[in-house]
Amino acid sequence: MSAPELIFATVVKGRPHELIKNVRLHSPHADRSIVVLHGECKESEEFLNSEECRKMNVQWGIINVPYHPPTLRNAYLSRLPVGSWCFHMDCDEFLEEPGLFQMRALISRAEELGMNRVAFLAHDIRIGVDGQVWDNLSNYHNPVLFKVFPGIQWAGAVHGGIYTPNVAPVVAQAPYRYFHIKTSASEFLRATHNAWNTSAVADNRTDDPDWKYLKSLWAKHGFETYPQFYDAMVAGNLHEDFKEWFILHRNHDNSEFRSYFVVYMILLHPEENTYLAGNRDFPYDKNRKPYAGEMSF
Repeated sequence: MSAPELIFATVVKGRPHELIKNVRLHSPHADRSIVVLHGECKESEEFLNSEECRKMNVQWGIINVPYHPPTLRNAYLSRLPVGSWCFHMDCDEFLEEPGLFQMRALISRAEELGMNRVAFLAHDIRIGVDGQVWDNLSNYHNPVLFKVFPGIQWAGAVHGGIYTPNVAPVVAQAPYRYFHIKTSASEFLRATHNAWNTSAVADNRTDDPDWKYLKSLWAKHGFETYPQFYDAMVAGNLHEDFKEWFILHRNHDNSEFRSYFVVYMILLHPEENTYLAGNRDFPYDKNRKPYAGEMSF
């Protein structure tokens, strides 16, 4: 019996330098690749149209929709043939090369054992606002390699994952890692995006009264989507309603709540921190300048 097709897939908004590095690492180990761009990005499009990507059999397309993970993930999941295997990585996630070279052997062994997903150990590398680097090999195995079954889809708008109707996941743990390289600034920003959708960390609950009040403020001031509010945060001079909420929740136990204070008052607009406030993540610094490093959601 012939080996199943192996496909690499990713979805990305902007961040062309990470995308290029990601494709160059992963695509040579796959039979073909599927890249979904969330919105136009000239540099990414030029790379994906290059002879280099043609030789690696990279297929790509642009999807212009409001940020919605199931829609974006399903844009590539819907194109995967039943019976194939796929490994999907975010653009800031990189499988170590020994694992890439062993990918087909891992699939073969999983098939022999009746398993349909293979998990790799997460190795987090976090670059702080001040340039300090945290290096942490976790004990979490992420099943980024999976077999494709009929009806495969992404379930969950915030804390979601692969769903295969009528097929329970049977996961093998590989002795290899993937590196998740991120800036702490991006982590804080992505936390604010999570808090737009849910009221608890790593949970889809929406029952917290503080969160419901913040939701009412967004409605009151005409913000219908997170990208709209993100653009308003970048522009600055938010209404005092929001600044007061940020200040009141700057030391909240919910890290995603207090991330709004960090993103707005510490990273984007320290000049607007007229409250002279710090929090449990950052002390107040009267000389702080706006953060100029990588920060994306």
